[in-house]
Amino acid sequence: MNRKKILLCLNGSDDGHLETGFIERNLEHPRNLVVRFHLEAISPEEVLETQAVPAKQVNGKHNHHLSYYSNVLTGHGDVHTLAGSSSSKRQVIHSTSVKELLTECQFADLLIIRKANYESTCLHYGNKKEMRDLLKKSDCPVLVIPDEISDIEQVLLIYDGSTQALNAIKTLRMTMNSLCREMPVTIIITCFNNGNLSSNEEKMLIEYLRLHFKDLGIHKVCEESAHTLQFAVDAEKNPLLVINTTEQDLPAYLSDELFLLSQTNHYQCFQFLVSSGK
Repeated sequence: MNRKKILLCLNGSDDGHLETGFIERNLEHPRNLVVRFHLEAISPEEVLETQAVPAKQVNGKHNHHLSYYSNVLTGHGDVHTLAGSSSSKRQVIHSTSVKELLTECQFADLLIIRKANYESTCLHYGNKKEMRDLLKKSDCPVLVIPDEISDIEQVLLIYDGSTQALNAIKTLRMTMNSLCREMPVTIIITCFNNGNLSSNEEKMLIEYLRLHFKDLGIHKVCEESAHTLQFAVDAEKNPLLVINTTEQDLPAYLSDELFLLSQTNHYQCFQFLVSSGK
């Protein structure tokens, strides 16, 4: 697997053991560059209770553009080697803002964030913002991992006929190719608003998927047949859900069915999100 630049979005003083552990198990390469961004994620209630303080120095530079709350940003601003790994792998610790994180996403291959941080509220220019909404602007794919040590055991690709959905599938292949070759993959083809695929388009799609995914299953689903999803998904295996937007933008019937599956079987779900960066 080719080396990659991977960003970690951490909450305050997190040591990043979940994120780095995932990299070591699934994306390990002796020359990966892992960049850690420490941001203090806070709940809506804490935003109301916390008092703003004047702009302060970050990495030795006075920042006049952001309003900070107590302990919003932490970090050491140094470069060191990950313990137990090759000396060619570096880990950069940044004390930064969400704006700087999104800027760096333009020049990264992947951003990893745990679910609790992805679903939290953070500060952006002194205002309360949902992290999931801010990461819609990311120029690199975002991998949301569970809040406990878990491994991906199957891959679910959501395809709605859009260019963005196909781009998400292609991005996954380029970013996590080895994983996709090892895991069983199911493509869930939803009913399209602009009609169905032509037989020739469907043939080309399947040809492309079979070229890049070893253990491939295909399942077509619409509102009337959503209940059949339980037969296409292995309810005992942790899924990686690949979509081109956030989960809320999936068709309601699909979101509802996936939620019911997760509640019934209590698997740990990963999400691979690819946005337009806007």
